[in-house]
Amino acid sequence: MVKKLVKREIALILDSDENSGALQKSADGSTFTVQFDQPILIPKNAINPTLDVEESAVWFSTPNIFDGSTGEIPNNTFRAYIAPVPDIYNLTIPQGVYDIPAIKLAINEAVKDATGLTSDFLSVLRLNDATGRTELSVGLGGATIEFVSPNSLNTILGFLENTFYSQGGGPTDILYVSPNIPQVNSVNFYLIQCDLVDRGIRFNNIYSQIIETILIDVAPGEQILTKPYHPPTCMIEHIAGNPITNVRVSLLNDSLRNANTGGENYYVRLSLKWYEQIDIHI
Repeated sequence: MVKKLVKREIALILDSDENSGALQKSADGSTFTVQFDQPILIPKNAINPTLDVEESAVWFSTPNIFDGSTGEIPNNTFRAYIAPVPDIYNLTIPQGVYDIPAIKLAINEAVKDATGLTSDFLSVLRLNDATGRTELSVGLGGATIEFVSPNSLNTILGFLENTFYSQGGGPTDILYVSPNIPQVNSVNFYLIQCDLVDRGIRFNNIYSQIIETILIDVAPGEQILTKPYHPPTCMIEHIAGNPITNVRVSLLNDSLRNANTGGENYYVRLSLKWYEQIDIHI
């Protein structure tokens, strides 16, 4: 009789879609629980039990502009002054994930909807790639935009609050350059947290049950598909011999805070691996 090490594996797909069985889903969509119909059990005598993330799919849908409906501080307001009176409009753009061209479009649409005008309110709103600053011009004759505190778009665009930016009244629109770097990104990368691990991957000087990093390599509103060539391995000795009846998964941002999914679902495919020593009769 000889002893042999045999590799064992349990594959898990954990999906935040409630139609697929996700429970206790948070209002922002970041956290959910899965209740197993049969407990998962890694034997007590398992050798080197580990967890790997084999695959994940996350939508880049975390808002960077908020209206307050999901608990974040709003940052979606601006004020438009339309000549000749002037008429004053306190306006907002919808919550969502925006780049600067999308913000320009949303501001112009908000002004058109409020005033009935057909011309664009802003003629320029763009990022200067060389300087990293935002450039803005009001294209409507005699019009002005103001980012009134609090809750305005000024921080995300890099402009000052409670400051007037006008068309100028001349034949050429004044081009304003933001004094500050725009803060467009609300998340630089995602982290997946799972309570199957005791510590997980070290994040700087702490352990927070992190099992994977999701790098953002798509445009806003697109899906990030991740299949690590060399997935990080997390030790799970603490669950060996203990039946697991449920698991909790969370999507975090790079500040270790729950990431608002913008109503989209995400999933992660895990592999639980270990070795068992068995007797082979010769």
